[in-house]
Amino acid sequence: DEAAKLYEQVIHKTRGKSAIAYQAYIDYLQGQYATALQENRGSVPALGAKLVENMEKLYQLNKDPMLLYRTGQLSLALGNCDEALRLFKESEKVFSASNEYAHFASRLVSALEEGRCRQGGL
Repeated sequence: DEAAKLYEQVIHKTRGKSAIAYQAYIDYLQGQYATALQENRGSVPALGAKLVENMEKLYQLNKDPMLLYRTGQLSLALGNCDEALRLFKESEKVFSASNEYAHFASRLVSALEEGRCRQGGL
């Protein structure tokens, strides 16, 4: 799709150093992903994987722990349990101890380590 190619060109031209470019691309991909889910399209896994990839790249630039947590949620929804576990463990470490999402991440880590994972969530 032409819009995705343009976003990818911008990211390439900025050498992957523009958080704004990644955020714009992620916003676009999220819209495409939501539409694909609603219409039950076969492109859901590919769009989800592209979202995860770009969300992780954005995290490397802005270090927003909430982004890391959300990426874990998306990975879990896609049934990528090992990836979700890795992301929740990392988010658990980077949230401040008083942040409620550190607690949520910890609970998800425990559930995933117990093997409670399936396509679409726990």
